[in-house]
Amino acid sequence: MRLEEKKQLILVRHGQYRITTNGVEDGSLSELGILQARFLTRFLSELPIDSIVSSTMVRAIETAKVVSEKFPDVKYEQDEDLCEVIPTIFPGLDLDA
Repeated sequence: MRLEEKKQLILVRHGQYRITTNGVEDGSLSELGILQARFLTRFLSELPIDSIVSSTMVRAIETAKVVSEKFPDVKYEQDEDLCEVIPTIFPGLDLDA
């Protein structure tokens, strides 16, 4: 890589995911989450994408797979080191409050 060549790291959050009626998250994307991933794909289609990496969480994998469909020649991999450090026990809870 030449010194003047720059790379960008684009971090995105997964789409909205489902929560069951008893408040337990099911992990997979909701209908809105799938639409969000498709919108993200349209945004990213204007950029040069070299690789796609997601955590091993279901919602992250599903988001990445929607995006990776637009980039079939781009390497996609999962990395468990990208998983959340603090598990979400209560979705929407503000831990800083």
